[in-house]
Amino acid sequence: MPPRLIQFKAVEVSCNEAMDYEIVQVTFDSVKDDPDADYRERASPYLLLSANFEFDDAVQLEFHDGQADDGGYSVTEIQLWRDRVRVVSNGGHEFDIGFELSKPAFTRLRRFLKILFRSDCFQERETKAGE
Repeated sequence: MPPRLIQFKAVEVSCNEAMDYEIVQVTFDSVKDDPDADYRERASPYLLLSANFEFDDAVQLEFHDGQADDGGYSVTEIQLWRDRVRVVSNGGHEFDIGFELSKPAFTRLRRFLKILFRSDCFQERETKAGE
């Protein structure tokens, strides 16, 4: 899939871990999770960030752009604001994802992203070029 900008609003943001945070995942999804859905016919975007720290420190991503899925890329840049996230992959894909989260849910998201990226990617406000 050629690199491009993928924008959507996430109606569900989930943060999960396993093996005492050896495996960490954060998902931004444009549809609510439905256990009865057949995701082989998916036509809506999502972004999954994941790491398995037992084997590697790289944060990998997989995604669906509304037409097809792709993955296996590493994250090269991430910025988090109170109502959106921007992610760039080493494949050139850029994701601009809006969301509305309660304060506790946002705090959980921020904490999980700190674990994934080993630093805080939160920005109080967007910086303009030259600042």
